[in-house]
Amino acid sequence: MSEASNIKVSICCVTYNHRDYIRQCLEGFLMQKTNFAFEILIHDDASTDGTTAIVREYAAAYPGLIRPLIQTENQYSSRTRAIVTTFLLPISRGEYIALCEGDDYWIDPLKLQKQVDVLDKDPGVSLCMHNSIVVFPDGKRKVKKIYRESQQALMLDIIRRKRIYWPTASMVYRKALMDDYPDFCLRSHVGDSPLILYLATRGKVYYLQEDMSVYRKGTPGSHGKRLRANDTSGQQKLIETELEMLDRFNELTDSRYNYCFVMRKLLIQSSVLSRRNGFAIKVYPGFREDFKQVSFTDKSLLLIKIYIVPLLRGRFCKR
Repeated sequence: MSEASNIKVSICCVTYNHRDYIRQCLEGFLMQKTNFAFEILIHDDASTDGTTAIVREYAAAYPGLIRPLIQTENQYSSRTRAIVTTFLLPISRGEYIALCEGDDYWIDPLKLQKQVDVLDKDPGVSLCMHNSIVVFPDGKRKVKKIYRESQQALMLDIIRRKRIYWPTASMVYRKALMDDYPDFCLRSHVGDSPLILYLATRGKVYYLQEDMSVYRKGTPGSHGKRLRANDTSGQQKLIETELEMLDRFNELTDSRYNYCFVMRKLLIQSSVLSRRNGFAIKVYPGFREDFKQVSFTDKSLLLIKIYIVPLLRGRFCKR
Protein backbone atom coordinates (compact mmCIF):
# COMPACT_ATOMS: atom_id res chain seq x y z
CA MET A 1 0.00 0.00 0.00
CA SER A 2 1.22 3.50 -0.76
CA GLU A 3 0.00 7.04 -0.06
CA ALA A 4 2.64 9.59 -1.02
CA SER A 5 1.61 12.03 1.71
CA ASN A 6 1.76 9.51 4.55
CA ILE A 7 4.41 6.89 3.82
CA LYS A 8 5.72 5.18 6.94
CA VAL A 9 8.38 2.87 5.46
CA SER A 10 10.60 3.10 2.41
CA ILE A 11 11.74 -0.36 1.30
CA CYS A 12 15.14 0.04 -0.38
CA CYS A 13 16.29 -2.71 -2.72
CA VAL A 14 19.64 -2.80 -4.53
CA THR A 15 19.91 -5.24 -7.41
CA TYR A 16 22.51 -6.21 -10.01
CA ASN A 17 22.20 -9.21 -12.33
CA HIS A 18 19.62 -10.89 -10.11
CA ARG A 19 17.33 -12.10 -12.92
CA ASP A 20 16.73 -15.47 -11.28
CA TYR A 21 15.92 -13.98 -7.87
CA ILE A 22 14.39 -10.52 -8.22
CA ARG A 23 10.79 -11.68 -8.72
CA GLN A 24 10.80 -13.60 -5.44
CA CYS A 25 12.33 -10.57 -3.74
CA LEU A 26 9.65 -8.19 -5.04
CA GLU A 27 6.82 -10.60 -4.22
CA GLY A 28 8.12 -10.64 -0.63
CA PHE A 29 7.61 -6.87 -0.51
CA LEU A 30 4.18 -6.96 -2.13
CA MET A 31 2.80 -9.58 0.28
CA GLN A 32 3.38 -7.35 3.32
CA LYS A 33 0.25 -6.73 5.39
CA THR A 34 0.45 -3.43 7.26
CA ASN A 35 -1.73 -0.76 8.82
CA PHE A 36 0.52 1.92 7.29
CA ALA A 37 1.61 3.02 3.83
CA PHE A 38 4.96 2.02 2.35
CA GLU A 39 6.87 2.48 -0.88
CA ILE A 40 9.34 0.25 -2.74
CA LEU A 41 12.50 1.88 -4.14
CA ILE A 42 14.63 -0.27 -6.46
CA HIS A 43 18.14 0.66 -7.55
CA ASP A 44 19.16 -1.41 -10.58
CA ASP A 45 22.93 -1.02 -10.97
CA ALA A 46 23.04 -1.33 -14.78
CA SER A 47 22.21 -5.04 -14.87
CA THR A 48 23.07 -6.89 -18.08
CA ASP A 49 21.14 -10.15 -17.60
CA GLY A 50 17.52 -9.04 -17.95
CA THR A 51 16.96 -7.92 -14.37
CA THR A 52 16.15 -4.39 -15.54
CA ALA A 53 13.25 -5.60 -17.69
CA ILE A 54 11.73 -7.43 -14.72
CA VAL A 55 12.07 -4.34 -12.52
CA ARG A 56 10.34 -2.21 -15.18
CA GLU A 57 7.59 -4.82 -15.51
CA TYR A 58 6.79 -4.66 -11.78
CA ALA A 59 7.03 -0.86 -11.71
CA ALA A 60 4.48 -0.67 -14.54
CA ALA A 61 2.18 -3.11 -12.74
CA TYR A 62 2.37 -1.18 -9.44
CA PRO A 63 2.69 2.52 -10.34
CA GLY A 64 3.11 4.76 -7.32
CA LEU A 65 4.10 1.84 -5.12
CA ILE A 66 7.28 0.73 -6.90
CA ARG A 67 9.71 3.48 -7.88
CA PRO A 68 12.71 2.23 -9.89
CA LEU A 69 16.04 3.99 -10.31
CA ILE A 70 17.69 2.42 -13.34
CA GLN A 71 21.39 3.15 -13.82
CA THR A 72 23.10 3.11 -17.23
CA GLU A 73 26.54 2.94 -15.63
CA ASN A 74 27.48 0.53 -12.84
CA GLN A 75 27.83 2.66 -9.69
CA TYR A 76 29.34 -0.07 -7.51
CA SER A 77 32.47 -0.29 -9.66
CA SER A 78 32.76 3.32 -10.78
CA ARG A 79 31.72 5.57 -7.91
CA THR A 80 30.37 4.30 -4.63
CA ARG A 81 29.58 1.20 -2.61
CA ALA A 82 27.04 2.96 -0.33
CA ILE A 83 24.25 2.68 -2.90
CA VAL A 84 21.28 3.02 -0.55
CA THR A 85 22.70 5.99 1.34
CA THR A 86 23.86 7.78 -1.81
CA PHE A 87 20.98 7.17 -4.22
CA LEU A 88 17.87 5.87 -2.46
CA LEU A 89 17.76 7.72 0.87
CA PRO A 90 17.62 11.16 -0.81
CA ILE A 91 14.45 10.19 -2.72
CA SER A 92 12.82 8.14 0.05
CA ARG A 93 9.71 9.47 1.79
CA GLY A 94 9.36 7.10 4.72
CA GLU A 95 10.06 7.64 8.41
CA TYR A 96 11.75 4.23 8.50
CA ILE A 97 14.03 2.47 6.01
CA ALA A 98 13.77 -1.29 5.35
CA LEU A 99 16.55 -3.03 3.43
CA CYS A 100 16.61 -6.10 1.19
CA GLU A 101 19.01 -6.86 -1.65
CA GLY A 102 17.67 -8.25 -4.90
CA ASP A 103 18.91 -11.80 -4.35
CA ASP A 104 17.41 -12.09 -0.85
CA TYR A 105 13.72 -12.18 0.09
CA TRP A 106 11.18 -11.90 2.90
CA ILE A 107 9.07 -14.86 4.01
CA ASP A 108 6.75 -13.38 6.65
CA PRO A 109 3.86 -11.16 5.46
CA LEU A 110 3.83 -9.43 8.86
CA LYS A 111 7.58 -8.73 8.96
CA LEU A 112 7.32 -4.98 8.38
CA GLN A 113 4.39 -4.58 10.75
CA LYS A 114 6.21 -6.39 13.57
CA GLN A 115 9.36 -4.30 13.18
CA VAL A 116 7.54 -0.99 12.86
CA ASP A 117 5.59 -1.83 16.02
CA VAL A 118 8.93 -2.20 17.86
CA LEU A 119 10.23 1.14 16.56
CA ASP A 120 6.97 2.97 17.26
CA LYS A 121 6.75 1.59 20.79
CA ASP A 122 10.26 2.67 21.84
CA PRO A 123 11.77 5.87 20.33
CA GLY A 124 15.11 4.80 21.82
CA VAL A 125 15.39 1.91 19.35
CA SER A 126 17.42 2.95 16.31
CA LEU A 127 17.40 -0.38 14.47
CA CYS A 128 15.27 -3.53 14.51
CA MET A 129 16.61 -6.84 13.14
CA HIS A 130 15.67 -10.53 13.21
CA ASN A 131 16.80 -14.07 12.41
CA SER A 132 17.45 -15.08 8.83
CA ILE A 133 17.64 -18.37 6.97
CA VAL A 134 20.93 -18.67 5.06
CA VAL A 135 20.87 -20.59 1.77
CA PHE A 136 24.32 -21.73 0.66
CA PRO A 137 25.39 -22.34 -2.98
CA ASP A 138 25.02 -26.11 -2.51
CA GLY A 139 21.37 -25.65 -1.49
CA LYS A 140 21.88 -26.32 2.21
CA ARG A 141 19.97 -24.11 4.64
CA LYS A 142 20.84 -22.91 8.10
CA VAL A 143 19.11 -20.52 10.47
CA LYS A 144 21.51 -17.91 11.82
CA LYS A 145 20.38 -16.69 15.21
CA ILE A 146 22.18 -14.96 18.06
CA TYR A 147 19.66 -15.02 20.89
CA ARG A 148 17.14 -17.59 22.10
CA GLU A 149 14.46 -14.95 22.55
CA SER A 150 13.70 -11.44 21.35
CA GLN A 151 15.80 -8.87 23.18
CA GLN A 152 18.03 -5.83 22.89
CA ALA A 153 21.24 -6.78 21.08
CA LEU A 154 24.50 -6.32 22.98
CA MET A 155 27.12 -4.00 21.52
CA LEU A 156 29.76 -6.69 22.13
CA ASP A 157 27.86 -9.09 19.86
CA ILE A 158 27.34 -6.45 17.18
CA ILE A 159 31.07 -5.77 17.00
CA ARG A 160 32.41 -9.31 17.14
CA ARG A 161 29.83 -11.34 15.22
CA LYS A 162 30.31 -11.98 11.51
CA ARG A 163 28.15 -10.06 9.04
CA ILE A 164 26.14 -13.20 8.26
CA TYR A 165 24.58 -12.95 11.75
CA TRP A 166 23.30 -9.44 10.99
CA PRO A 167 21.45 -9.94 7.66
CA THR A 168 20.76 -6.85 5.59
CA ALA A 169 17.29 -8.14 4.69
CA SER A 170 16.31 -8.00 8.36
CA MET A 171 17.11 -4.32 8.89
CA VAL A 172 14.53 -1.59 9.56
CA TYR A 173 15.87 1.68 10.98
CA ARG A 174 15.09 5.36 11.57
CA LYS A 175 15.86 7.47 8.51
CA ALA A 176 16.38 10.67 10.55
CA LEU A 177 19.51 9.20 12.16
CA MET A 178 21.24 9.11 8.76
CA ASP A 179 21.55 12.90 8.64
CA ASP A 180 24.82 12.58 10.59
CA TYR A 181 26.17 9.46 8.87
CA PRO A 182 30.01 9.71 8.97
CA ASP A 183 32.03 9.99 5.75
CA PHE A 184 34.30 7.12 6.78
CA CYS A 185 31.27 4.81 6.70
CA LEU A 186 30.63 5.76 3.08
CA ARG A 187 34.18 4.73 2.16
CA SER A 188 33.71 1.19 3.44
CA HIS A 189 33.52 -1.52 0.77
CA VAL A 190 30.81 -3.35 2.74
CA GLY A 191 27.90 -1.01 3.36
CA ASP A 192 25.93 -2.93 5.99
CA SER A 193 28.74 -3.38 8.55
CA PRO A 194 29.32 0.34 9.22
CA LEU A 195 25.58 1.00 9.06
CA ILE A 196 24.82 -1.47 11.85
CA LEU A 197 27.68 -0.17 14.00
CA TYR A 198 26.62 3.44 13.44
CA LEU A 199 22.99 2.79 14.33
CA ALA A 200 24.14 0.89 17.43
CA THR A 201 25.95 4.05 18.59
CA ARG A 202 22.78 6.12 18.06
CA GLY A 203 20.34 3.99 20.03
CA LYS A 204 19.26 0.49 20.95
CA VAL A 205 19.31 -2.39 18.47
CA TYR A 206 16.34 -4.69 19.05
CA TYR A 207 16.53 -8.28 17.83
CA LEU A 208 13.39 -10.29 17.06
CA GLN A 209 13.87 -14.04 17.44
CA GLU A 210 11.79 -14.88 14.36
CA ASP A 211 12.83 -16.23 10.94
CA MET A 212 11.45 -13.62 8.54
CA SER A 213 13.91 -13.42 5.64
CA VAL A 214 16.23 -15.54 3.51
CA TYR A 215 19.83 -14.60 2.72
CA ARG A 216 21.38 -16.24 -0.34
CA LYS A 217 25.11 -16.60 0.14
CA GLY A 218 27.48 -16.41 -2.84
CA THR A 219 24.99 -15.59 -5.61
CA PRO A 220 26.09 -13.93 -8.90
CA GLY A 221 26.13 -10.15 -8.50
CA SER A 222 26.64 -10.34 -4.73
CA HIS A 223 29.35 -8.30 -3.03
CA GLY A 224 31.44 -11.39 -2.37
CA LYS A 225 31.29 -12.60 -5.96
CA ARG A 226 32.13 -9.18 -7.38
CA LEU A 227 35.02 -8.77 -4.98
CA ARG A 228 36.51 -12.15 -5.81
CA ALA A 229 36.54 -11.10 -9.46
CA ASN A 230 39.01 -8.35 -8.55
CA ASP A 231 42.77 -8.72 -8.15
CA THR A 232 44.85 -8.61 -4.99
CA SER A 233 44.65 -4.82 -4.79
CA GLY A 234 40.87 -5.08 -4.48
CA GLN A 235 41.21 -7.55 -1.62
CA GLN A 236 43.75 -5.29 0.06
CA LYS A 237 41.53 -2.22 -0.30
CA LEU A 238 38.62 -4.06 1.28
CA ILE A 239 40.72 -4.96 4.31
CA GLU A 240 42.12 -1.45 4.69
CA THR A 241 38.75 0.30 4.55
CA GLU A 242 37.14 -2.13 6.98
CA LEU A 243 40.01 -1.83 9.45
CA GLU A 244 39.87 1.96 9.19
CA MET A 245 36.14 1.81 9.83
CA LEU A 246 36.64 -0.26 13.00
CA ASP A 247 39.34 2.11 14.26
CA ARG A 248 37.08 5.11 13.73
CA PHE A 249 34.19 3.47 15.57
CA ASN A 250 36.57 2.61 18.40
CA GLU A 251 37.38 6.33 18.65
CA LEU A 252 33.71 7.27 18.33
CA THR A 253 32.83 5.10 21.34
CA ASP A 254 35.79 6.41 23.39
CA SER A 255 37.45 2.97 23.35
CA ARG A 256 34.75 1.51 25.62
CA TYR A 257 34.77 -1.62 23.46
CA ASN A 258 38.46 -1.55 22.56
CA TYR A 259 39.07 -5.27 23.13
CA CYS A 260 36.15 -6.22 20.89
CA PHE A 261 37.25 -3.89 18.11
CA VAL A 262 40.83 -5.17 18.32
CA MET A 263 39.65 -8.77 18.22
CA ARG A 264 37.38 -8.05 15.26
CA LYS A 265 40.32 -6.57 13.34
CA LEU A 266 42.46 -9.60 14.10
CA LEU A 267 39.69 -11.97 13.01
CA ILE A 268 39.32 -10.14 9.69
CA GLN A 269 43.05 -10.29 9.05
CA SER A 270 43.35 -13.93 10.08
CA SER A 271 40.38 -14.92 7.93
CA VAL A 272 41.97 -13.36 4.85
CA LEU A 273 45.37 -14.88 5.58
CA SER A 274 43.83 -18.33 5.94
CA ARG A 275 42.33 -18.25 2.42
CA ARG A 276 44.76 -16.03 0.49
CA ASN A 277 45.52 -18.76 -2.10
CA GLY A 278 48.89 -17.32 -3.03
CA PHE A 279 47.85 -13.66 -2.95
CA ALA A 280 50.37 -11.36 -1.28
CA ILE A 281 47.97 -9.90 1.28
CA LYS A 282 49.74 -7.46 3.57
CA VAL A 283 49.36 -7.62 7.33
CA TYR A 284 48.07 -4.30 8.65
CA PRO A 285 50.72 -2.20 10.48
CA GLY A 286 49.33 -2.64 13.99
CA PHE A 287 48.65 -6.37 13.72
CA ARG A 288 51.47 -7.47 16.03
CA GLU A 289 50.66 -4.88 18.70
CA ASP A 290 46.97 -5.78 18.59
CA PHE A 291 47.85 -9.48 18.78
CA LYS A 292 49.76 -8.84 22.02
CA GLN A 293 46.65 -7.30 23.62
CA VAL A 294 44.37 -10.33 23.37
CA SER A 295 44.13 -13.28 25.72
CA PHE A 296 45.96 -16.58 25.32
CA THR A 297 42.69 -18.26 24.31
CA ASP A 298 42.01 -15.71 21.60
CA LYS A 299 45.62 -15.89 20.39
CA SER A 300 45.20 -19.64 20.01
CA LEU A 301 41.97 -19.17 18.06
CA LEU A 302 43.65 -16.75 15.66
CA LEU A 303 46.66 -19.00 15.08
CA ILE A 304 44.39 -21.96 14.35
CA LYS A 305 42.50 -19.89 11.76
CA ILE A 306 45.72 -18.73 10.08
CA TYR A 307 47.76 -21.93 10.05
CA ILE A 308 45.71 -25.03 10.90
CA VAL A 309 42.48 -24.39 8.99
CA PRO A 310 44.25 -23.93 5.60
CA LEU A 311 46.15 -27.21 6.11
CA LEU A 312 42.95 -29.10 6.88
CA ARG A 313 41.16 -27.46 3.97
CA GLY A 314 43.95 -28.43 1.59
CA ARG A 315 44.03 -32.01 2.83
CA PHE A 316 40.29 -32.61 2.44
CA CYS A 317 40.06 -30.76 -0.89
CA LYS A 318 42.63 -33.14 -2.41
CA ARG A 319 40.53 -36.19 -1.60
